Amino acid sequence: MEIQAVVAVSRTGGVGVDSGVPWSYPEDFDQYRDRVRGDPVVVGRQTFEEMEPIPESTNLVLTRDEDRTSERDDVAFVTSRAAAVAAAEAAGGSVLSVIGGGAVYRTFLPFTDRAFVSELPEQLEGDAVFPYLGAGWEVVNEREYDRFRLVEYENTTPAPRREL
Repeated sequence: MEIQAVVAVSRTGGVGVDSGVPWSYPEDFDQYRDRVRGDPVVVGRQTFEEMEPIPESTNLVLTRDEDRTSERDDVAFVTSRAAAVAAAEAAGGSVLSVIGGGAVYRTFLPFTDRAFVSELPEQLEGDAVFPYLGAGWEVVNEREYDRFRLVEYENTTPAPRREL
């Protein structure tokens, strides 16, 4: 299973404020929705509580609360990276999309194969940030939209899955 990060980032690295997203870019939302729809997604609990579950996807919510459950068929709570990947594989997806927040990006990034980063012109000093990709990540595709740029990165040295 491939793991991909999907994120919209301000010029300062911010991805959110107070567990929410402080901007609206309809074109970015459309490409994001199309990219993650149908495959499992993993999201942190705080971020999840501020959003609607992704339609047509298994929504895996990373939490420390081992007793947390959901009545919805499309939402499952998991307590580790390994549990998230196992649940995504059990759901039958070919890709697991990591969709936030900042702590979830940090925990999954070493194991992530690909990152789709929407670079926004905002100057947000967010309380949630996307980690610096650093060495080992290569740009493999770029697309210019009217108000932002989408950059696809590939991780040339992902951590072994056995270390999840």
